[in-house]
Amino acid sequence: HFPDRLQIRTGRDDAFIHQLIAGADLLLLPIERGDDLLFALAAQRYGTLPIVSKEAPIADALVDIDPAIQSGNAFIFGRLEREELLAVLRRARGAFEYRDRLKRLIQLAMRIEQSQEHAAEFHEHLLIELIERGETPAA
Repeated sequence: HFPDRLQIRTGRDDAFIHQLIAGADLLLLPIERGDDLLFALAAQRYGTLPIVSKEAPIADALVDIDPAIQSGNAFIFGRLEREELLAVLRRARGAFEYRDRLKRLIQLAMRIEQSQEHAAEFHEHLLIELIERGETPAA
């Protein structure tokens, strides 16, 4: 009775996924999946801030928004447990009370260089740094 309010879609529809991300303020990615990093980066490009667990590999590519809402590009929480998830959701909701500060962080996140070339240069730099310090990179 409400076709304009609810849709059930099966399969993967990348165009629709991008529309959802672009229309959201926040994107909750609580479970590690192979494409979470792509979703998080796409979210930032659209001005949507990701919410992720620090245990997920994608957390390494993000910076937690600090309590003063002065720096960061995502809301990062500890373990995927009820209390920690509720706490990060409250923190994210509270950040919207500081709309001007949050808007600045969103604009900065939208300008982050996300090309494959940039990612390769970043990882090459890290590898060289590890080798220079005499550490063995993990395989």
